[in-house]
Amino acid sequence: MAKKSEKSRKSPEELMEAIMKALPVRSLASVSSLAEAVGASWGTIRRYLSLMIWLQSQPGIIVEKSGSRELFKRERARKAKEAS
Repeated sequence: MAKKSEKSRKSPEELMEAIMKALPVRSLASVSSLAEAVGASWGTIRRYLSLMIWLQSQPGIIVEKSGSRELFKRERARKAKEAS
């Protein structure tokens, strides 16, 4: 039986989902407030946010089925956004 003081470890998928749910849409949140909402350390939230932001800047990943296998490739590089 787990002690009350022990936290259950979240999978990377659970952490990213919790971060996305905790991120406000119409306001801003600090890493500290996200860490409290998610129940993870400040460092963990900062590392995952950095990774998620970096991934959003990269070309997407395409998944194609070939029989029972999944095959992967990346999209062509995105063009830089034009300055407004």
